[in-house]
Amino acid sequence: MPSAWEILECAGVPFGTREGPPRLASPEKLAAAVREVLDASTLSERQRVSLLAWLRAWASAWPSSFESTFAGAAEEFLRRAAEGVDDHGRYLKLRRLAREQLARVL
Repeated sequence: MPSAWEILECAGVPFGTREGPPRLASPEKLAAAVREVLDASTLSERQRVSLLAWLRAWASAWPSSFESTFAGAAEEFLRRAAEGVDDHGRYLKLRRLAREQLARVL
């Protein structure tokens, strides 16, 4: 069974090298994976920047899809993922990559 982080990487979170096109899990699994990695408090700064870039790319380019996938937790996820992110140069690059990945599946 894939870990929460692996589910997010498969969904297009720009972190490391993933093989093949992105694949979105069900909305329930995606929301549970985001919540689990945010609750774990063990994300490295690089992971946090990657997750934030992916969430914000989805929220800005496909807002209704983002809202329906994450329902009432959408704003909470964005806020919590942004905590402690200081590398705006890396964030901007990763957001572009995340948008490209999401465009392939949304």
